[in-house]
Amino acid sequence: AAGHSHVLAWTSEGELFGWGSSSWGRLGVSAPGAQQIEVPQRITTGRRVLHAACGHYHSLLVDHRGQLLATGRGGEGQLGLATSRNQSSFTAVNTGVLLERRTIAVAAGDCHSLALLEGGQVASWGLDADGRLGRDCWGDDGATERPDGREASGLPCLLRYKDTENSDVGEGGEGGLLCGVVGITAGARHSLAVG
Repeated sequence: AAGHSHVLAWTSEGELFGWGSSSWGRLGVSAPGAQQIEVPQRITTGRRVLHAACGHYHSLLVDHRGQLLATGRGGEGQLGLATSRNQSSFTAVNTGVLLERRTIAVAAGDCHSLALLEGGQVASWGLDADGRLGRDCWGDDGATERPDGREASGLPCLLRYKDTENSDVGEGGEGGLLCGVVGITAGARHSLAVG
């Protein structure tokens, strides 16, 4: 997984390795002063890693139990921890709709994050500029307005869809919970789910 200036890789045994910039805690390495890691370094998480994603200044991983963990810059809520504090090590995300759901895969954009959940549902959180979160959410999304007028949500919420085929143009239909998704990905300022 490649981020703005860092990389995470994991083995079939679930060992995690990282290199590149460790600023903002994005590699989950809390060694003081270590800003640039030139060669892959083993990152101890105490978990067997199944999947990982890198954003601009944050990283996400999924362990063998389906637990989501996050590290790095949290200023836009992209860590999903219901706080804007930064994390220098991988921290379990037990907020919002992730409380009792297994995570299958993760994706990270510049300042937003996605999780593919067991059963094919998708959760999103972080900076909601340009529609990147698909913010017609289901559940308590914890949205907050920032001083610049953009919204950020530190709590993961389930995505819904609008049925525009069965309604007048511009009305947006009823829609429902987005289900049956098999893959997710995120760019710097956009997201995609495939079903």
